[in-house]
Amino acid sequence: MKIKLNFALIILIALLFVTCEKFEKIIVVKTGTSSALTATSATISGEIVDYGDGITQYGHCWSKTNQKPSPENCDDKTTLGSKSDNGEFSSQADNLEAATTYYVAAYATGAGNSTTGKVINFTTSPATTGSITLIKPDNTTDWQAGTIQNITWTDNIDENVNIELFKGGFKMAVSVSNKTNLKQKEDIIRSKPEKPTLTGKLKGTKSTAIVTDTESDGTHSWTLPTDLATGTDYTIKITSVNDAGITTESAQFTITAAPGVPTLTTTAASSITETTATSGGNVSDNGGAAVTVRGVCWATSQNPVATGDHTEDGTGTGTFTSSITGLTAGITYYVRAYATNSVGTDYGSEISFTTSAAGETVSDYDGNEYQTVVIGTQTWMAENLKVTHFADGTAINLVTVNTAWANLADNNADKAYCYYDNSDANRDTYGALYTWAAAMNGSNSSTANPSDVQGVCPTGWHLPSDAEWKELEMYLGMSQAQADAINWRGTNEGSKLAGNASLWNNGSLESNADFGISGFIALPGGMRESGNGLFDYFGENPYFWSTTENDGASAWLRYLNYDHTDVYRDKYNKSSGSSVRCVKGSGSTASLPTLTTTAASAITETTATSGGNITDDGGATVTARGVCWGTSTNPTTALGTKTNDGTGTGAFASSITGLIASTTYYVRAYATNSVETAYGNEVSFTTDAAPVIPTLTTTAASAITETTATSGGNITDDGGATVTARGVCWGTSTNPTTALSTKTSDGTGTGAFASSITGLTASTTYYVRAYATNSVETAYGNEESFMTSASTNGLIAYYPFNGNANDESGNNYHGTMNSITFSTGFDGQANSAVDFNGVGNIDFGDLAAVEGLSKASFAFWYKTPNNDSEHIISKYNSNIDGVNLFKIGVDPGLYAQSYVGGLALATGPTSFPSISSWSFIVVTFDGTETNATDIFKYYLNGEILQNIIADPSHIVTTLPNNTASFKFGSSIQSDGTENFSDGTLDNVRIYDRVITESEIQSLFAENGGLGYETGTVTDYDDNMYTTVKIGNQWWMQQNLKTTHYAYGTAIPLVTDNTAWANLGDNNTDKAYCYYDNSTANRDTYGALYTYAAATNGDSDGTTQGVCPTGWHLPSDAEWTELTDYLTNNGYGYGGSGNDIAKSLAATSGWGADDTAGNIGNDQSSNNSSGFSALPGGY
Repeated sequence: MKIKLNFALIILIALLFVTCEKFEKIIVVKTGTSSALTATSATISGEIVDYGDGITQYGHCWSKTNQKPSPENCDDKTTLGSKSDNGEFSSQADNLEAATTYYVAAYATGAGNSTTGKVINFTTSPATTGSITLIKPDNTTDWQAGTIQNITWTDNIDENVNIELFKGGFKMAVSVSNKTNLKQKEDIIRSKPEKPTLTGKLKGTKSTAIVTDTESDGTHSWTLPTDLATGTDYTIKITSVNDAGITTESAQFTITAAPGVPTLTTTAASSITETTATSGGNVSDNGGAAVTVRGVCWATSQNPVATGDHTEDGTGTGTFTSSITGLTAGITYYVRAYATNSVGTDYGSEISFTTSAAGETVSDYDGNEYQTVVIGTQTWMAENLKVTHFADGTAINLVTVNTAWANLADNNADKAYCYYDNSDANRDTYGALYTWAAAMNGSNSSTANPSDVQGVCPTGWHLPSDAEWKELEMYLGMSQAQADAINWRGTNEGSKLAGNASLWNNGSLESNADFGISGFIALPGGMRESGNGLFDYFGENPYFWSTTENDGASAWLRYLNYDHTDVYRDKYNKSSGSSVRCVKGSGSTASLPTLTTTAASAITETTATSGGNITDDGGATVTARGVCWGTSTNPTTALGTKTNDGTGTGAFASSITGLIASTTYYVRAYATNSVETAYGNEVSFTTDAAPVIPTLTTTAASAITETTATSGGNITDDGGATVTARGVCWGTSTNPTTALSTKTSDGTGTGAFASSITGLTASTTYYVRAYATNSVETAYGNEESFMTSASTNGLIAYYPFNGNANDESGNNYHGTMNSITFSTGFDGQANSAVDFNGVGNIDFGDLAAVEGLSKASFAFWYKTPNNDSEHIISKYNSNIDGVNLFKIGVDPGLYAQSYVGGLALATGPTSFPSISSWSFIVVTFDGTETNATDIFKYYLNGEILQNIIADPSHIVTTLPNNTASFKFGSSIQSDGTENFSDGTLDNVRIYDRVITESEIQSLFAENGGLGYETGTVTDYDDNMYTTVKIGNQWWMQQNLKTTHYAYGTAIPLVTDNTAWANLGDNNTDKAYCYYDNSTANRDTYGALYTYAAATNGDSDGTTQGVCPTGWHLPSDAEWTELTDYLTNNGYGYGGSGNDIAKSLAATSGWGADDTAGNIGNDQSSNNSSGFSALPGGY
């Protein structure tokens, strides 16, 4: 039984293994609903609820008769393929019959498993005559207001359609711009049966029907109005015009805002040259439409447009760079970036710039010229500075020795420069290397932008501050944070600043794409190290100073490196040698400090207290201050008498010691900075109690006679000690003293006093000074000079013609006037001269006082109206005694005749003064002379004339003794007729002696001379010269003959022709000589000087040169002033014009000339100006 059971179990297990299979999952599908029913189509939805083990085919099946359609038993079906997930789906049932009920079910078939969903039914629409299917827009459409879009559809109708726009389900109203082929009725626009060409336009916030179309399958190009409101709920509906039942409507689509013009900015101009510049722009917004072109446009007037000069620099948004070319040097241009899209063109902000002037450079003091470059708003030198002088001409110290450079201090004072490796070959390319003190020219540190420190830069340029370097770097691309950092900063700004790649070591600097674009052209000129004076980094680095110091020993600079594209900022010792680049714009240089001096106080005999207040250090630290003093004005620190009272600005006090009692001291505060020492105002004080010499003035001489005069003085201060003696002293030389016996004693004390001067000599110039003596010394007043009157010794008669012909000598030799008139005299006094008028005379009878004289002098003023023969003074009557006669006259030259016992002597000069001009004439007679030419002598206006003797063998020893009348103005001839003068006579003096030349000069000056002022001046060699005032100028009347300058230095005498020929045409070769190397020419013609000697090496136009103290060498302008004065004041020949040579020439010494108006013709008419020029050669 047990065996049977076991066998039965085995059989059961076997059966189980034979009959068990895997269970397949069941597909579940669900039928949805129908929609979009038309006469021929419908849309049916469905859902795969469970796809089982996978669906190989699914869709919908339908039938008109089978109410339980399946894929195997239906009129038609859709096959949508395989599916391995759950989800909804839909089928499009087409080719249906109109107005027919269809049964439809969703189905799905898998591996061995097929199922259908619940059967639903729908009825198609009744049959219509046509249909419309709208293709565009659909639910993916995104149209932009203002753009042109295509509405597309298909239809099977051959009739017009209406196209309408809906927003949010509401049809929108419309207005039409051109209704040529359209007419409006209510909200629908209808058309004639032809294709429309017009579009609608939105009005307000509503829209309307758009247009009609005649095509069966249509495409309408629609320009969307620009003012459509944005939204996502727009739809388009197309409806048959003839059958409202034939219609379709789109899914909702989106309308976005209308496009506008682009938005953009303009980049400031940079890298400006004579003909090019760089600009560009940034298109930040395309305006809703693609930017198709962009660039910049420019013009020489504002608001340039893209139709003029412009660039095209790509498309789209973002930044762009533009190269502007074809410009003209020195012209201002206006630039705007532009960008164009489908809407139009818009412009960025307008900027302007001025191209560099043609060949624009800047020159330094040495004449070096440098190219410049505009970078942003800054103008920089495009080369390293190489000047060896500051702008004021001060030389900069050249230091070549390494140890000397190493000894330079890290301060603001040690100014030095060099060239790399001390090689001049590096000068032109790399410039010079300067210490910071030299670069700054001693100015204080500056952090300002601009720095306002001119330093070593040319006038109108300045050394950049650290802030100015940052401005440059940020313009080239650095951020503010990068610029403010230390060490390597930025990106490729170093490459942009560099230039001339061939001079750099190979590295990342010169391989950068932007190498050199700024135009700055930094070159690897290396540097010189502080502390050891060694040169380093040539070909690798350039170093550039700024005006900004880090501390007392270091300052900020910039350097580049051949293997870095960025820029290094760091502080370096001030005694390092670095390059300099200057920036355009006036900077100030360090100047002298400003200070005042404190008035002296606490004054004793030997001490006082002063001080000062320094209100401005001049831009450089004050390193020394104090006061200096002396007994002369303007004391300086060169004196040993000074204090040293610290440094810096502000007030300070100074103790002055070591003074002398009763002494006036002059004090000035001083302050020294790197420029120089400045001084405050000068104050003075007098130490206590020691007397000084008196103070006094001299009274001008008056009551002058031949032998006496009156002067005196005024003592205004006794000097603190009683004046024990006072008076005047005089002599014939300048600066008389009481050591002379010629002095007065006029009491004691202060105040005014009068002095009588006696014992003088007639016709002599005297110099007089008042004196005052106290216990200290004798003091003198100012010097006065005067000339005594001419001597009356031997004066026979004097006729001033004061309305009569009386003798005013006291001898009462009065004359009888016959047919004369009185007129204005030589001195301008009315009724003081006699006119003979050709008919009159003055008769003195047989004046015995003039008979038989062995010596005589006749002095008078005379004016002749013509060149006729005139007898001025005579004792002449041929009918009475034809062998004893005497007369003085003109015929036409001045002459004198004397007949004694029939022996005749007739002499006279070759010329006579100009017609109608007053002349001062002196004729002397000396019968003791054995030479006939010396018996009669003639003087015209104080100068002796050369005379001509008719017969030198005739010697006359006395004037004739006859019974003829002595007359003025006429003489009786042998035929009994009387010869009358037409001239005018004034101020006649007759002497029984020969008056001296000094007396003649005295009479001439005493009687008013020629109407010009005269004076004297003495040179270093004690040569005295007469002077004359012409216009507003005083001139010497003689040529200079001094052999020393006014301070005593001897002038070289050069007599050898070869030595003179070797003198240079310069301001240094000083020499003099006399004409023909003859000292005989010295007194008359003076000396001949080289230009260097005449100017004493100084040719600024106001130099004293070789002239005496108080006088100077005339400039060309001063000569012009003289000649203009003579021309404009009637000194020309004949009284007008510019023929003024005769007015300047002396009345004798010139070669004879026959041409009227020339100097040598009628020489006695020369020198109306008093200039007295002589022909001394050269």
